[in-house]
Amino acid sequence: MDWLDLIAAALECDWPIGLPFLPREHGSGSSGLILLRLNEPAVHPNEKSELFLNQGSPSGMVLETQRLVLRQLTLKDTDGLLPVLGDPEAMIYYPHPFSRDEVESFIDKQITRYAETGHGLWAVILKSTGEVIGDCGLALQDVEDRKEIEVGYHLRRDHWHNGYATEAARACIRHGFYKLRARQVICMIRPENRPSRRVAERNNMTMGRLVFWHGFNHLIYSISRAEWFETFRRKRESVQRRAEDDEKDLLTYL
Repeated sequence: MDWLDLIAAALECDWPIGLPFLPREHGSGSSGLILLRLNEPAVHPNEKSELFLNQGSPSGMVLETQRLVLRQLTLKDTDGLLPVLGDPEAMIYYPHPFSRDEVESFIDKQITRYAETGHGLWAVILKSTGEVIGDCGLALQDVEDRKEIEVGYHLRRDHWHNGYATEAARACIRHGFYKLRARQVICMIRPENRPSRRVAERNNMTMGRLVFWHGFNHLIYSISRAEWFETFRRKRESVQRRAEDDEKDLLTYL
């Protein structure tokens, strides 16, 4: 993997360019992230890359982005998720806001998913404060007699409009392709839920058919593995063009 590949991967994952990527401490253990520096080799994403990924750390961390950490949920997160899943406005597109017991049942369901499939919805932690601000992850869903991997996300209302949902969902989609080898990742969204639709669209997902699922109409947004890697290729070419332009500018200056 040359430095252009590395920068393109960083662009895809929303990491800042121009600084070494350093591990951070989370709780009692290190994040364990692979050290990435522009003068060191790295694995190409097509070779089962585990960049920005660690599922075995003591803290239960699964993914890390520039501003967020995603880790496995535990019942200790009930108080953190209740303001998210119990908020009538945040849950307006669900049958009802969750009670405390329902939040605990939701967490129990994710813990079961971790054991059965190796993934589920994970706690979203804001690095700057260490607090739980929502959940995001991948869930195996039955959609019209087909098994599909869906990316889902819920965010506390006081953290809306900061790009956190897009950032977390992008990392999860990437995880679905690079780690789970998914053929596609979908997102089922109520047609009237414009904010969630914008998150899907910002992650290059395209709107498909309308399905009746769990008692409501849902639009199926999706992105295939091929489409995701095509997005990576375009970003790589964009970085390469900028590098070539910078080199021309330097030669002109010299």
